[in-house]
Amino acid sequence: MRQFQFLSHIQLQRVPTAAAGLALGLASLGWCADQLFGFDGKVQLSAALLALPLLLAVLLKFLRAPKLLQQELAHPVAGSLLPVMCMATLVQTAAWQSFNPALATLCWWLALAGHLALLTGFIRHRLAQFALTDLVPAWFIPPIGFVVAVLTAPVSAPQWLLQLLAGAGLLAYLLMLPLMLYRLRRGTPLPLPQRPLLAILAAPGSLTLAGLLCLPLAAALPVSLLLGLSALALLLTLRVWWQLPQLLRGSFNPAFAACTFPLVISATALLKLSGYLSQQSAPLLQQLAHWQLALAQLEFAVALTVCGYVLSRYLWQLGKVWRPAPQTV
Repeated sequence: MRQFQFLSHIQLQRVPTAAAGLALGLASLGWCADQLFGFDGKVQLSAALLALPLLLAVLLKFLRAPKLLQQELAHPVAGSLLPVMCMATLVQTAAWQSFNPALATLCWWLALAGHLALLTGFIRHRLAQFALTDLVPAWFIPPIGFVVAVLTAPVSAPQWLLQLLAGAGLLAYLLMLPLMLYRLRRGTPLPLPQRPLLAILAAPGSLTLAGLLCLPLAAALPVSLLLGLSALALLLTLRVWWQLPQLLRGSFNPAFAACTFPLVISATALLKLSGYLSQQSAPLLQQLAHWQLALAQLEFAVALTVCGYVLSRYLWQLGKVWRPAPQTV
């Protein structure tokens, strides 16, 4: 057991669950960079390895304290963040496919099953004690976050399942968005520690758009649907850009991690849409593809800056968590 002795020096209970969100953002950033600049998987793998310790720390926390998982799942905010662990694992599997496809495929299925299990538990708790004031943008994560599985799916994944996941995510987004916007506009303001969660508004539209564009049936979808979804996602992303200085202001808050993945997936979705439009015969759509690509590059630069800033704040804070415990005689 000596190889696991280092775990006794890690105060895992102090590792915030939101750290999995930063792991998701970092791994997705490398993945996006590879697609945008053609690094042949090297940056994707490097970013996945950088993010892996954060993800493992959160997973180990719950493996050592399963009751803590149940407690957080019952909480209206913490429970909505738990599936981010599964989303981060799904993105990790995309980086592993090149050198260990069997392990990557197994972990993909386990992460997808884990996300659906957490979604079921979250719905059960929220139906038992629903309150509109509990509604926060993080509630998009359980019913839509599994669309990440569509983007990272192994070759063996059945197409009907991927289509079902993408369709369910899009439907959940369209149903939840009006209620979410109403709550944020008419309800009481979010508490200061939860303000960074507003950045999640930029994620669902871009994620569902990217998921649809990964499917073979994307060629049969109306271009107007894809452009409309892109416009809505872009509008919410610009709103997040405008609020970023306020969202990241002040002392460290684990919820800062919520500002990473939404910005990365927005750039990824625009990149995929640019590739789709460039294959269309209409000259106007081909011209639009060039603008989408330029905007994807701009969004990537913003996402890179924000991820770097949030990572630096996390490393400073987590240094206190990973400090060796004092030796006893």
